[in-house]
Amino acid sequence: MRTAIFDDKKIYAILNNDENIILSSLDPKSHKAKRKKLDVDSVFYPENNESLKSLNNKELMVAVNDDVDSNKNSMLIIIDKKTLDTKREIVMEKGFTIYKTHLDDKDKIMLISHEGEVKMFNRDFKEILTEKIPLKFKSDDERLEEVKILDGKIYALVRMFDRDKDGVIGRIIEYDIESKDSKEISLKSDRDWEMTSLEVVK
Repeated sequence: MRTAIFDDKKIYAILNNDENIILSSLDPKSHKAKRKKLDVDSVFYPENNESLKSLNNKELMVAVNDDVDSNKNSMLIIIDKKTLDTKREIVMEKGFTIYKTHLDDKDKIMLISHEGEVKMFNRDFKEILTEKIPLKFKSDDERLEEVKILDGKIYALVRMFDRDKDGVIGRIIEYDIESKDSKEISLKSDRDWEMTSLEVVK
């Protein structure tokens, strides 16, 4: 299983294998289940366990990338909750690989790419903002490891594969979308990391 959410008294889950993506809905009381294969090429896969979101009371949103050869553009797939049919596909521009999706309480949809590019849409998927988080990768040894969004600010964890001479192995960048202000905190360690995680709380 790739990801699952509980919404409107039902469980929705994505499962994928080498050939397709299966979307399931399950009624936890009656145990009745419905499954449907998404009508996308076999190169597309959900990026992570946050790829499935409830868009509104009638629709789900699934983010998929070409994880095979990276030749096809990333997509958002809008799905009818009741029938699990695909209603719409929103194709990203070439080079924008969806890493994170976020729905705020002001009906805005935010997408963040692996390179730190930010796109904001309204609920009709009209693009209203494009930004770039100042990740400032210092070498090919750095990558975007995790992103969290809270109160209009983006928190990005950039990880290095190996510590530098000062013991720095990562950085947290705080970026305010409205003011464009950014802050950076270096993370030091006495040993290399195999796994990292970031959580932001009020």
